[in-house]
Amino acid sequence: MVPQMQVERVEVPDLWEVVADRIRNQIIGGELPPGSRLVETELATRFGTSRGPIREALRELEREGIIISAPRRGTVVGSMTKQDLEEVYSVREALELLALKEASRKADDATLEAIKVHLDAIDKAIAAGDTAEVVRADLEFHRAICKAAGNGRLLAAWEQLASPIALLIRLAMSMNIALVRGEGGHHQQVLQALIERNPDRAGAILSRNFKQVIKALFKSERFTRAEH
Repeated sequence: MVPQMQVERVEVPDLWEVVADRIRNQIIGGELPPGSRLVETELATRFGTSRGPIREALRELEREGIIISAPRRGTVVGSMTKQDLEEVYSVREALELLALKEASRKADDATLEAIKVHLDAIDKAIAAGDTAEVVRADLEFHRAICKAAGNGRLLAAWEQLASPIALLIRLAMSMNIALVRGEGGHHQQVLQALIERNPDRAGAILSRNFKQVIKALFKSERFTRAEH
């Protein structure tokens, strides 16, 4: 008798998710700068699809806060203001400080040690001069800590900020702000404190870095208090 083969279910993303991911990457990567118009018919032609998936993708990106729909302007890539920066980082800091406390209490040693792979990815991307990969690896490092917290609602709230966070990391890098470092940098220090089950020290390092980045970004002419 031939044994039955076990079927493994493979999750295939919907077309609108693929489109949203590509547009998101182009925005974060700077290929679509603030103010760029996003026209459904043009995007449908570019991606070889109907307008339905394009419309769904744009709705998702607007929900994430990286594009906006305005009367007489249509849909455009949004600009980050100082208010956006303050809001994103204040909520992000609160979520990640909680994640550090939860991860310190719940995560096993193997889970925390596994986060080191993202430090290696950051170092390799910096050495290769691959800005897009640095942003991705940096984001994955912080996402991994939130996952290690074992709190689904916390992770969901953090994911709502993932795209704006990536945009701000990209902007900081373009301004030559020392936001991302691998071994010996703040990422390594945060993780080491977490592995040592010292969330207060990890949180202090994280908060100090966030404050330094915010202060530096505030000096940039890219930020104004004007509304979108």
